[in-house]
Amino acid sequence: MEFTIEQISKKLQIYDVILIRICAYLGVHVYDQTVDSNIGSKAVLKGAFVKFLEENASFFKRYHDDYYATKDPEIIAATINRKKSVVNKYLVNLYPDYFSKEVFKPECSKKLKYISSFEIDFAIGNSSTLNRNPLGKSTWHLGMKQQMVIERLNKQVSSNPWVK
Repeated sequence: MEFTIEQISKKLQIYDVILIRICAYLGVHVYDQTVDSNIGSKAVLKGAFVKFLEENASFFKRYHDDYYATKDPEIIAATINRKKSVVNKYLVNLYPDYFSKEVFKPECSKKLKYISSFEIDFAIGNSSTLNRNPLGKSTWHLGMKQQMVIERLNKQVSSNPWVK
């Protein structure tokens, strides 16, 4: 069965703009995974890509819910299973105005609403050479079982002479 971006977004229970954002973050361009030249929510997606989205529906939903949630360093640490001190250190460097003497200001929780805990996790993990992997964000978040799917999707894009 063919799915449009709009239809698969509804099935995954996420906004279509978030689907596009997550895929771009993972290095997969949604519009390179369409069977037509339509660019928009009515674009029909390739079957292999729909399967990839369905197999990873739980991650896409968790990312979506986290992205729109009001959060603080403690919530972020719990979401990504990291020590609060590690998350605090990262956030202090990135958003010093959200802290007073390295203590998070509770009124800044709303400012972290559109910041992904998963993107923070990847940034923290990538600062350590032990956590690097050849496929980057995709493998980091989705697990090695998706390695072949991601490589195949990337090869389809790179082998297309019309895609730069």
